[in-house]
Formats: sequence, C-alpha cells, structure tokens
Amino acid sequence: MFQKNTPIEKHLIGKSEVFVKRDDLYSHFPAPSLAKLRGIKKFVEKLEKNRIKLIGILDTRVSKSGWGLAYLCQAKNIKIICFYPRLKSQREPPFIQKMARELGAEIRGLNAGRIVVLYSQAKKIIEEQGGFMMPLGLVLNETKMEVAKIIDEKYMEFNTIVVSLGTGTICAGIVDGVEKLFGDGNKPKIIGVSCGMNITKIKKRMEKLLGYDLPKNVQLEKPNYEYYEKENIKTPFPSSKYYDKKAWKWLMENIGKLKKPILFWNIGV
Repeated sequence: MFQKNTPIEKHLIGKSEVFVKRDDLYSHFPAPSLAKLRGIKKFVEKLEKNRIKLIGILDTRVSKSGWGLAYLCQAKNIKIICFYPRLKSQREPPFIQKMARELGAEIRGLNAGRIVVLYSQAKKIIEEQGGFMMPLGLVLNETKMEVAKIIDEKYMEFNTIVVSLGTGTICAGIVDGVEKLFGDGNKPKIIGVSCGMNITKIKKRMEKLLGYDLPKNVQLEKPNYEYYEKENIKTPFPSSKYYDKKAWKWLMENIGKLKKPILFWNIGV
C-alpha cells in the first residue's frame, strides 16, 4: 500500500507550468494519503524492535496522523490509543478518529483546550500504562531523513520548490536533501508557506531537526490563515484544505515573482 517513488505531474496556473510532486500518493486507502507516513513507518519499526506494546498519539481536529499510525500497527502486536480534542457540541467522533478506530485503535476524546495541555494529559495516561507517547505533531528525524532521500538529480532542474508548512518536518527533509545533493552549487529557492503555525516556532523546529541554521535559499512565509481555517480553492489534483491548498493559493498569487521551473510539493489530502 506504499508507493516509494511518487510521481511528478505537470499542471498550469494560468499559462504558467507548475510541476507537482504528488507525495500524497505515498499511501493509499484504507491508510490516509499522508506523506509523513514515510518517516512514521520507520519510527514504528524501531518501536516494534524495542518491544513497545502500547503507543499513544494526540491528533489535532484535522490531523490524520492517528489514522495513519493505526494503519501501520493494525497487523502488529501493538495497541494504539488515539487522543483527540473533543468539542462540547460533538456527539460522535470525527471521521478521522472513526477511521483510526476502524483500523483497531482505541480513541479517546479529551475536553478541547490548549494542545500542549492535552498532550501532557495524554502522555501521562500512556506512560502510566508503560507505553510510548508519539511526539507532538510527529516531528520525527526519520521523516526528515526519508524525505531527504527522495531528492535526486532530477530535482536539479527546478529553480523554486514550494511546500506547505505544518510542523515543518517535510520541508526540513526537502532542505536537507537539497543541501546534500547540491552542496555549494546553485540551489533552488525553497519556500515554505505556513498553514497557520507560528513561523518563528517552525524555524526553530526545523533547525533542530536539521542540526544547522536554515540556509539562505530557504524562505518561510507567514500565514494568512488560522490553522483550523479552510481554504477551498480548486486544485487540479487532490489536496488538503487545511494544508496544501493554502500553499497553492500563495503560489497562484505570487507565481509571477518566482523563478521557473517551479515544483509544488503536495503533502496530503
């Protein structure tokens, strides 16, 4: 169910060609279409080798990570507890959590509040049971490394790469792959467009993952949205209204300023 070598498609914005890395196609239903699963898969394999039998994860209201984790662990002897922020108005769990449950996870709603507080509550529950709590936002070095491996010689033809920023983990992988491939050569401009997260925090998180300062060819764009705000713009390929569509909208508005050829990195649906 995993497609390691995801395709690059050609699309148009007006009369301008844009190439699209369809990394959302890495995984397929019943798994979510989610590029982060590249690294989560490797991380879960390590936990399995260390005989971890219980894993906890906290989703945001729009995150599909718990669903993906449940898919990865459904055939393993590992129990998953997927926590999520439960709104007072909710009678039923959201679709995303229902999918995690369908794949064998236990789902637990926590009264909605600050995500860091909910994470602390969830982590305490898991660790009291001797389990392992996945990092908040699934900021994993494994994901950075797996994405970096994708960057090979064919990416040398692009002068600009645009990608949505959530935690910045995928973008960090692109940056690291470009650094390793190009060295001191003429690197493409890498533009990360925040889907609603704080740019300063994203930068610190990316630099921690990378182990070095962001290179000069990396540009992080501040959000024009709140995280839970939807962008319903039409895209010529399936994309997330909470993540990728926001970056695509930015690209549409700024394409005349960008050096071509342009590659848009589609993370998930």
